[in-house]
Amino acid sequence: MKLLGIRFCAVAEEAVPMAQFFTKGLGLEERDLGGDADTFSGCVIPAVDSSWIEIWQKGADMPAGLMLQLVV
Repeated sequence: MKLLGIRFCAVAEEAVPMAQFFTKGLGLEERDLGGDADTFSGCVIPAVDSSWIEIWQKGADMPAGLMLQLVV
């Protein structure tokens, strides 16, 4: 089995400041999700190869938590 990439996903109450840290603080580019620019719906930040970071706002249908997936 060969590791092709890593997906890290965070669902948190503090999703907006987390996303701002990665995009504005570290200067990483986020993928355009095609939503309303004034409303935070989530953030997907592509990384190298087949890896990415996802940050989503905690809600009724999205409980807070962390997830790490290995893409093989």
